[in-house]
Amino acid sequence: MPPVASRIGTRKPPARSGPKKISLARLPVTGSDVFGREEDIAFLEDAWANQQVNVVTIIAWAGVGKSTLVNHWLRRLAAERYRSAQLVFGWSFYRQGTSGGTSSADEFVDAALVWFGDPDPRIGTAWEKGERLAKLISNRRTLLVLDGLEPLQNPPGPGEGRLRDPSLQALLRELATFNTGLCLITTRTPVADLADHERSSALRRELEHLSSDAGAKLLCALGVKGQEAELHSTSEEFGGHCLALTLLGSYLSDAYHGDIRFRKEVSARLANDVRRGVHARKVMESYQSWLGEGPELSLLRMLGLFDRPADEEVVATLIKPPGIRGLTESLVDSNPTELRIILAKLRRARLLASEDPHHPGLVDTHPLVREYFGEQLRTERANAWEECNRRLYEYYRALAPPLPDSIREMEPLFLAVICGCNAGLDRDALHEVYIPRIQRGNASFAAKILGARGPLLSALVHFFEDGRWGRFVRSGVEGQSLTAEDQLFILTQATLYLTAARGLASPEAQLCCERAEPLCRALDRPLLLYSALKGQWRYSLMTCKLSATLQIAKRVVSLAQEQHDAALMIGAYSDLAATLYFLGDFETARRHATRGIEIWRSGTAQSQVEEAYAPAVTCLIYLALTGWQFGETAPCQETMEEAIALAKELNDMYALVHALYWAVHLAYFQDNLVEVERLASDLMERSTRQNFATWLPHARSLRGWVRSASGDLTLGISWIEEGIENYRAAGAILALPFLLSLKARALHLAGRASEPLELIDEAKAVVERSEARMWCAELHRLRGVFLAAFGADEVQIEASFRESIGTANRQKSISLAKRAVASYSAYRSQKDNR
Repeated sequence: MPPVASRIGTRKPPARSGPKKISLARLPVTGSDVFGREEDIAFLEDAWANQQVNVVTIIAWAGVGKSTLVNHWLRRLAAERYRSAQLVFGWSFYRQGTSGGTSSADEFVDAALVWFGDPDPRIGTAWEKGERLAKLISNRRTLLVLDGLEPLQNPPGPGEGRLRDPSLQALLRELATFNTGLCLITTRTPVADLADHERSSALRRELEHLSSDAGAKLLCALGVKGQEAELHSTSEEFGGHCLALTLLGSYLSDAYHGDIRFRKEVSARLANDVRRGVHARKVMESYQSWLGEGPELSLLRMLGLFDRPADEEVVATLIKPPGIRGLTESLVDSNPTELRIILAKLRRARLLASEDPHHPGLVDTHPLVREYFGEQLRTERANAWEECNRRLYEYYRALAPPLPDSIREMEPLFLAVICGCNAGLDRDALHEVYIPRIQRGNASFAAKILGARGPLLSALVHFFEDGRWGRFVRSGVEGQSLTAEDQLFILTQATLYLTAARGLASPEAQLCCERAEPLCRALDRPLLLYSALKGQWRYSLMTCKLSATLQIAKRVVSLAQEQHDAALMIGAYSDLAATLYFLGDFETARRHATRGIEIWRSGTAQSQVEEAYAPAVTCLIYLALTGWQFGETAPCQETMEEAIALAKELNDMYALVHALYWAVHLAYFQDNLVEVERLASDLMERSTRQNFATWLPHARSLRGWVRSASGDLTLGISWIEEGIENYRAAGAILALPFLLSLKARALHLAGRASEPLELIDEAKAVVERSEARMWCAELHRLRGVFLAAFGADEVQIEASFRESIGTANRQKSISLAKRAVASYSAYRSQKDNR
């Protein structure tokens, strides 16, 4: 009988049971060959095995091979029955659409909730759905793959990389906090929403281009022949760019029997910009010459209309008779067999993706290929471009329900507006789709009910020339030019949604206001003039001297008085109260806020204007703030709670976050860290959920202060710095002194000597620029505290405290004076005890 150990050693391990459910059909189909990615594969293996890693993001520019890498790793896992995974679910966000359109996560969230077993996916807000989905995923060892997330992220600029969809924001934040499995993301831009968890539970991997050896192997696999040194040299010439090398290999195999020596035809014309895919464009130029004009190029140009896979139905819409001159003549009579032959030829050339067996009707290609051939269609075949968009306009407006009730149902209408504008059908797009079906007349349905300000802006921008706000496109189609009334309506809509999405300091919103004002006067539209002036006031408040802002506020008052309109007067008084409060004239600010509230409580105000945020809420806010300045602690809290309650009652989300922002300030000046954390977290969540850019830097910085004051100085300071950076990037200066003072206090806690004082000096310089003197007493107080802590000259310390007390007294602020006196007394006490 053999030894026991021997018998045990020969026994086969038990077979893995495998996941209970698998769904990967939605992931893109890619090539199976992977070259030079051993370290990246090992990174994914380690992340899956590490229980502390919850989210992994693979980041690379177009054509580097993110999806191919992930698919290769998934095949390795599949060979081992996905190891310990209980559930495997994949999704690509590159679905049907048109260039310039807005992607939505609704389809993903709805499908995922059903797949993971949610009892009723219809229930709850988008944020709540994301939280529920996170719980369903995280409680079991799930492998979740999200491919191509970049359409749902903010472009470069303020808020770069942040997710625009609240359901995905909630999902990824929750998964980063707790996840028994792994969420694997591919994107071109880091996901800013995961920044808090980077280097801990959320890791990211930025793919480098292929090494010369890996690039040479890829070329060989594509049938390219030549000396090894020449293959390596070619890989280096093309920067290791995966798509460029793939197209080059296919092109050389098709046109020159794989002879590497003919690559000079392409490489001699290469530019240096690897990042934007210029190498791939040069290969496509050569392919275009080799293919010649015909059905293949026509199909590629037609696919350039889309930024995601096109299905058979929409392709049929474009190639149906009569043919589109300069584009589809060679395709219009093609039978299904001939069309399949054309597609097969392009797939062999790698200009189209391989056919997806799960979605055989979809035609897909790389974004760089779409961009290249789509640009040709738009610039070189303008008439064909317009006719394509006219057909797509009719297709999408018929595709949606008459009055959609969700963003998912509404998406074809946003696409219809975009295609209508591209086709020169501006008036039809506005009056047949945007006003009656998207906004439902004056109800602002898509904005107020669906919160779809991002998609609204994506549609509205197409009424403007080359996407430049304020300069309208001139339609060449008879009867389709926008009237002055149309232009004024669009400018007013754009102002509101630019303000919400890009912040109160949005220069684009200001430009729209400036363009709107002369139209209002020419058309005698006082209500819309009021909106334009309010927009100019908001921009001035955030970016200019407050003396200039006060003049605009007075113009708003004059207009409201001329109209004898109670609702306009509330708005005018709210502007005056805010401006004077920041100027440090708390007494006059209170008087105007009180007058606005009196009119509101009288019940005589019936607003006919869509406001950026409710003026009555603003008046309550400044009534509460001035109450605090005058030492009325309990009443001011009650008034701020009333402001929050009114915003909720009105379902005015922007007014609500505005009130929450100032409620955080009250908690901060009362040194209530717990309340600051609670309110700042609520502010951040709601601002993120609604994509309100103005308030996110404040929430981030205030939470950073709480972290710093609680002892986590490294993380806290980094959050404050991030908030300041984003606030500066938005172009605002009004609250910058306060944010700088937060950083100064945090650095003071960290034991830094000179930096806090330098920040206070910087903050005081900003006050000189903006005239926001409400910050002065606190800045002088902090300067005295910092000077005293580091043993500075007694004369300087005394002068700072006395200036703080004197400023507070001149502004009649009891609370700021008490803070200054308390700090000064503490300093005197410590000095006497030494």
